[in-house]
Amino acid sequence: MPEKNTIIPIFIPHKGCPNDCYFCNQKKITGAKSDISSTDIINQIESYLRTIPSEGNHIEIAYFGGSFTAIDRTIQEQLLAIAHHYKLMGNINTVRVSTRPDAINDDILDLLVKYSVDIVELGVQSMDDQVLFKINRGHTSEDVKRASYLIKNRNITLGHQIMPGLFGSSIEKDINTAVESIKLHPDIVRIYPTLIIRDTEFERLYRQNRYQPLDLAESIGLVSLIYAMYMQDNIKIIRVGLQPTDNMTVGKDIIAGPFHPAYRQMVMTNIYVESIIHYLRDKETKKITIRCNEKSYNYIVGLSKKGLARLHESLIIEDLSYIKDNNVELIEIQIQHENIRLSERNLIETFYTICKEKDYVSKRDYY
Repeated sequence: MPEKNTIIPIFIPHKGCPNDCYFCNQKKITGAKSDISSTDIINQIESYLRTIPSEGNHIEIAYFGGSFTAIDRTIQEQLLAIAHHYKLMGNINTVRVSTRPDAINDDILDLLVKYSVDIVELGVQSMDDQVLFKINRGHTSEDVKRASYLIKNRNITLGHQIMPGLFGSSIEKDINTAVESIKLHPDIVRIYPTLIIRDTEFERLYRQNRYQPLDLAESIGLVSLIYAMYMQDNIKIIRVGLQPTDNMTVGKDIIAGPFHPAYRQMVMTNIYVESIIHYLRDKETKKITIRCNEKSYNYIVGLSKKGLARLHESLIIEDLSYIKDNNVELIEIQIQHENIRLSERNLIETFYTICKEKDYVSKRDYY
């Protein structure tokens, strides 16, 4: 039985950030409205640890929110020392920080190594310098390359966070961001399609009709391709879409953009179903039996059975039945006297091929 990864999240709202990026309102995103003290953090960690069984859990303290390595060094050391203490005591396994690419250098990495930080996630957002300038990001693509190299050189796990659909970007630029990010060999990636958050510069641009974010359908198509690109290179994707909270939802703090609480499932349904259609397009498909585990079943059927509807729309199916079996990893598709066995890897590679054949890249800009 694999260990369950359990994160103790510590949010440090906007600490250390030298810029007000146009997309950002950290208080809205994190839900944290004021600074927290060392005592608050210790109490929060202790509260989590009381509820997490040590056996079967890989426990991680993660500093999210502001640019961790840009905050005052004394505060950095205080926060790192807290996490380091729990790691030395054997209460946790790993420590993670999130930061800006231009807030990484050898001195900072010496400090992170001293306190046994395991993972550094960089807010890459885009690898297009014009886009980074337009959103007031305050760093360049060269900063991303330099920081990524320095982190990898210390044998620290490297994470990238990218944001398709930014102001001034395009589908071409977003795909190229993934291409350039992949060249830097991150170990993990988060894909956050751009949303219009209340009380941000993006909200002002949106209200002035100067910026239109991706709609949900087109974002699913684009993010599906980007997902497949990273997976082709065996890069783990740990998050797709913003984590919903009580306020972080449409009609509250999200003004517009491609938000859905089951965003990742929608991406996976798109990948699974389009790939299955590709495999079956030249075959007799009147009677189909699919054997798969619960996760694959949910991906194929899709939310509101939209995946199922897409299968029926694209194939001639008179009888489609499922056998759910959590002991199988592969998807087994029985048609006539043929049995097709597909792994998630097969489906992702096929989807990537489909996108290349269809020349997915278009000239649409997000203005």
